Amino acid sequence: MTFKKLSLAALAISSLITAVSAQNSQSGNNKFSANDRNIEVQLAPFSATDSPISLNGFKFRYFNSENTAIRLNANITSNSSTEITQAENSDLDLLELKKKTSSFQFMIAPGYEMHFSGTDRLSPYIGGEAVLDYLSNSTRTESQQEDAVKYTKDSNSSDDAGHFGFSLNGVAGFDFYFTKSLYLGAEVNYGLNLKSNLSTKQKSDTKDYEAPDPVKNGSSFSFQPGAMGQFKLGFLF
Repeated sequence: MTFKKLSLAALAISSLITAVSAQNSQSGNNKFSANDRNIEVQLAPFSATDSPISLNGFKFRYFNSENTAIRLNANITSNSSTEITQAENSDLDLLELKKKTSSFQFMIAPGYEMHFSGTDRLSPYIGGEAVLDYLSNSTRTESQQEDAVKYTKDSNSSDDAGHFGFSLNGVAGFDFYFTKSLYLGAEVNYGLNLKSNLSTKQKSDTKDYEAPDPVKNGSSFSFQPGAMGQFKLGFLF
C-alpha cells in the first residue's frame, strides 16, 4: 500500500474516531423523519483504479414514513484519452497521427428500503433495487495514406465489450448520524445479474476498406455479491 493510501486511511480512521467521540457530547435523535429527503455520495476506497478513492455514484432517498424509504441510484461516467502515434514532420512528409480511446457508462437503480429502530444515531436497513446499466467503448486509430489521414474505428472489442445489464439485488446497510442530518454509512448487495454484451463493430475510411460483419460477444448470468466495501456520505434536507 502506498504512502498516499496509508495517509488516506489514517485520515478516514481519524474522522470516524472524531465522529464517535462527538456522540458523547450530543443528545437527541439525529436521524431522519417522515417526509425527509437526502442526497448521498457513494465511494469505493482502495479500488482497482489509479485513485485511492473512486466515486461509485449518487443516491437520492425519500423517507415516506418513519421506517421506510424510496431510493434512486444514478451514475454517468465518460472517459476519453488521445495518444500521438506519429509526430508531424514536413521534411519527411509525415502527418500527425492519433489514437483515441473513449468510453461511456450509465447506471440507474430504483429501489426500496426498510429501516430498523437501531439507536438515536444508527439506522440499519434492508431492501431491494433493480439496476439498469449500459457501457460502450471505442478505439479510433489514424493512419497515413499518401498525403491524407485516414482512420479505423473499433467499437466494443471482445477484450472489453460494452454491454446492456439488468440486475435484481437485495441490499443491506447502515447509516450512522454523527451530527444532526449528516451521516456516514456502508452498504453491500447480493443478487441476480444478467449482462448482454454489445457486438464488436469496425468502420474505416481507408482506401479499399471492406467492413467485417459485426461479431456477437454473447451474454452472461450470475448470482453473486455486487458492490462490496462501498462507503457513503450523505445529508438530509
